[in-house]
Amino acid sequence: MFYADNRYRLTLAVFTVVGVLGSSYVSAHQPKAGVAFWAMTGLYLLLLALMVSLRIQVDAEGILQRWLFSGVRVTWKEISRMDRTRRGFLLFGKDGKEQILLIFLAPAAQ
Repeated sequence: MFYADNRYRLTLAVFTVVGVLGSSYVSAHQPKAGVAFWAMTGLYLLLLALMVSLRIQVDAEGILQRWLFSGVRVTWKEISRMDRTRRGFLLFGKDGKEQILLIFLAPAAQ
C-alpha cells in the first residue's frame, strides 16, 4: 500500500492553515469578500481531502487506486503496457487507452 509523501502532506497542511487564516482575516475586515474567500477555502479543503485520501493497493488481482469518494481497480489482465513518469506510473489497457495514473508515490516507494 502506498500513501502520499509526508512532504506533500506537510505542504498542503501549510497552505490549508494559510487559507483558513487568510479567510478569517478577510471576513473580519471585509464581510462581503469574506464569503468568497470562505467558498474558495471550502473548495480547496474538499480538493485537499480528495488528494490526501489517495491510497494505492497492489495485490495478486491487480491495482486499486482509491480516493475519498471513489476508486479504480485495474486487473493485471487489463494492463498491456506500463510507462514510468517522473512521479508515478501510467498504465495502458489492451486497447491502448490510459487505464490509470498512479501518482503521489514517494520516491523511495517507486
